[in-house]
Amino acid sequence: MMRRFSNAIAVTPHGIARVTWALVACGMVLYFSYHVWTLFRPPFLVLEQNHDIITQEDFVFVRGVTQKESHVFINSREAAVTAKGAFEERIALENGMNAIEIKSVNKFGKTTSVLRRIIKQAPEWYGDPAQIPK
Repeated sequence: MMRRFSNAIAVTPHGIARVTWALVACGMVLYFSYHVWTLFRPPFLVLEQNHDIITQEDFVFVRGVTQKESHVFINSREAAVTAKGAFEERIALENGMNAIEIKSVNKFGKTTSVLRRIIKQAPEWYGDPAQIPK
């Protein structure tokens, strides 16, 4: 006695076409969803210096990368951004604590900001006090 399975899957050209169209439709929905999501999220902002520092230098370079077509502001002054999203700005330091705010704004007004604290220490002088540079 032989049993027949009535719920066996039959592979037909019509079934293959349906599966193919379903996969294409899912791919298109995922593709457009990803692009809509990337349009409305804040821009990424990656800095070369990823932590606060203590230095004796008179200036520091703020370098980083952001999303293409974004505007970068360092302490409320706009910095030049290359076509690939790279930027660099020289910032003069004062003695003591220096707060540097780096902000990236995309074309939809979404912002990402990073605050870096840089402490500039006066150089130590071990010579004659009368010869301390002024």
